[in-house]
Amino acid sequence: MCSFNGDPKPMSFKVSRWILKLFTMVFVFFPAFFVTPDLAKGKTTDRILPYRALLLADHSLKKNDPAGQILYEGGMSQDIAALLKGWSIPFDIFLINEKTLDKSILFTPKGEPRYGVIIWTVKQKISGNPIKKVEMERIKKTLEQGTGILDPGNFLPGFPSLWKFIGLKKNEITGKFEIRLKRPVEMGNHFITREIRQEYFRKTVFHYNSLLSFATGDQIISNWGQPVVVAHESSKTKGVFISPPNKYSYHKNPAFAHILRRSIIWICGYGLYKIYPSTVALRMDDPGASVPFYLKKWSFASLTREEWSEAVLTPLERRGAMADIFMIPAVPVPGEKNEDQEFIKSWTLPDFEDRFGKRQSFGEMWSVIGEGVEKGLLAFQSHGWSHLNPDMPMWRKASNRFTSSAWWKEFYDIPKMSPVQRATQLKHLKNSRTWLKEYFGEAPLVFGPGGDAYSKDIKKGLFTYQLAGETGFGLAQDVKNFFYLEGRRVIQFRMSKTFNLQDDPELPLFMLPVPLRWHDRDYRVYGMDFLEKHLRNVEKKAGNKIEYISLDDFCGTMHTDIQAKGGDGIEFRLTPHPFFSRNLLRKKSKWYFTALPELLRERHSDKPMFSLNGKDLSAKKLNESTYLLETPPLSVSENILKVH
Repeated sequence: MCSFNGDPKPMSFKVSRWILKLFTMVFVFFPAFFVTPDLAKGKTTDRILPYRALLLADHSLKKNDPAGQILYEGGMSQDIAALLKGWSIPFDIFLINEKTLDKSILFTPKGEPRYGVIIWTVKQKISGNPIKKVEMERIKKTLEQGTGILDPGNFLPGFPSLWKFIGLKKNEITGKFEIRLKRPVEMGNHFITREIRQEYFRKTVFHYNSLLSFATGDQIISNWGQPVVVAHESSKTKGVFISPPNKYSYHKNPAFAHILRRSIIWICGYGLYKIYPSTVALRMDDPGASVPFYLKKWSFASLTREEWSEAVLTPLERRGAMADIFMIPAVPVPGEKNEDQEFIKSWTLPDFEDRFGKRQSFGEMWSVIGEGVEKGLLAFQSHGWSHLNPDMPMWRKASNRFTSSAWWKEFYDIPKMSPVQRATQLKHLKNSRTWLKEYFGEAPLVFGPGGDAYSKDIKKGLFTYQLAGETGFGLAQDVKNFFYLEGRRVIQFRMSKTFNLQDDPELPLFMLPVPLRWHDRDYRVYGMDFLEKHLRNVEKKAGNKIEYISLDDFCGTMHTDIQAKGGDGIEFRLTPHPFFSRNLLRKKSKWYFTALPELLRERHSDKPMFSLNGKDLSAKKLNESTYLLETPPLSVSENILKVH
């Protein structure tokens, strides 16, 4: 006989108690049996969210620039901004405490949310809450109206009033400890975790300062029971919590980059973006520079027209690829008697035999490159104006200028170990653009400093890449990183890296273009098959799935504005920049569209149709939620992309 506190109970009570237990077990532990399949995968709402993110950051984003325009050698918020920009996911940045988070920032005049997701990178301070009470109330209001929240780096545990939006129940401070990953992370079957590979987490060390407890069933990636990724969904909104190993994870571990992108799409429900799987940008440096006939250790004869065709153009044509040629348009007149003259245009230099007995034919070289540009095999970019130390009187007096490469850096004065003055840098950047435009008929879009040396003094206004943006460049690249440029705005891509082609590298997995670089001199050192041989090696390592892209295309895509306000249907407005996006105005481009399967079924059936400016688009279905779209050349005005 069953008893409760030792007292016998009637049979009817015992039966009722067991029915209640059974009912509780079924609904608590097996809720999936009592919801529709669509709701089990993720909710949909009557109103589609805007496809735009608000990156909420604090003063750490201004680490190196008091004006907050230069995101350079910063923290996690900088890496997230770079990834969003590289993938063309629309976003805005708001710095807390710079100005008040007014409701007009979060809501339209009709009171509807402006953003589909808030990405929270604000740290809690020991001295107090960095966010004003009225601002926090506005944030909570927009979340209650459907905007989602994404914590990419363990920030929200410091803000208890927002715990419910990510399903956080308990935060127990334990002191710092770490778990070395000796077995794969545990991953659930969730939209966010699809396409995430176990090998991305290899050798990952997770660090924890506290033990966090979340709502049952929300933990979709874990490590020895500790949450790595949590996806929480309520009747009003969605929230994602990510606990990466450290603040460098978004530029060192591709797993967290993929999780970030998938989380944004899961929260918004859909997205249009660019990714670049196994994509290479080919870069050849130095054509036009005077280095070969001045610097002894870099001495070599110019490539002939036939050699350019065999060694450069033919391998590109075979692959349907394009190479970016980083050029120098100015040279000092060769010869001891003429060195005091001003620079002349490199393509006007007559053929001659240099001091080392090597043939130099710059006019022929420029002619071949121009023909390659017309054929769509080459793109021209700026490698600077002269590739020389800007203090020419000092350069002419230096006895070691023919033997030391220190004299061949244009944007940082290595002999003096000091940055180059602002006026001098601006002069060289403007002259490079003007002279290249004179020859090719258009100004270059991309800048890469000769010798990868540049001035870094941000506070004095001498940062070379910001000056390049002010001059009119839209993208910069050096031996380490990409830099997105837009006027005075600079965003450093710390997850990107330029590789030497001769190293036959394996391609990183950040879904961004991978630059492979070589010099015109390499053909004289390694042979005319240099490019063909090393491209085959890289292609083999990548399983022969390489795609090639010009940096002009990458620059143009990032400078194309995307708007999707949400509402009753899925509609994107694409507005390319008239200068930076010029390639998108001339040729086809590819975009990825992803949406939650249940959203597509509810709104557009299992076979959605796509159109651009009223004309049908070709779309390749990659999986149940992702389509690859190919658009014709875009209009310079607004382009309407609809999902039917």
